[in-house]
Amino acid sequence: MLDSSEIYHTLDSLIDEYDNSSITPKEKYLSAKLSIIEVCGWIEECMDRLVLDAPVLDDIRDDNRKIVKDQVKRIHGFSYENHFKHLLICLIGCVGVNSLEDQIDSYRFHQMISDLNSLRAIRNELAHTSYAPNRSSLDAPATVRTRFDGVRKGLEDIEAALQLLANRSMDGRR
Repeated sequence: MLDSSEIYHTLDSLIDEYDNSSITPKEKYLSAKLSIIEVCGWIEECMDRLVLDAPVLDDIRDDNRKIVKDQVKRIHGFSYENHFKHLLICLIGCVGVNSLEDQIDSYRFHQMISDLNSLRAIRNELAHTSYAPNRSSLDAPATVRTRFDGVRKGLEDIEAALQLLANRSMDGRR
């Protein structure tokens, strides 16, 4: 998984900036927008790395490994159902994904999906608009960090389940 220390450092800076009483409403808006864009970029990169660095990828023939890598290049997004799950299916198959989803904590898994959906909806809107002073609401960087925490924990659970799957695969070859 990608190191999360840099994104936390970025979020801390954006939280401090957002909470600074001397900044303008536009600066406040832009720090909130940047926090969402940065977190979503980290999540998408992390999902790609989880697939490309998965230990089970070592057990896949070169021709199939190329298919997985090509699929990662083609998928641009970070929703669980429409993007990440498809990468996991390409990597470990439907049966593997069923097993993976059954292994991870149900609450954290559903929290991750909820947080991903919230972030994705906001990010998609913000990525295609400029500064809008009359926008009804925009999540503060501290709220974005809370959602990010939920996503990160869910991705860590998926990473651990992929490792367990690889260990089982190795045990089966012995």
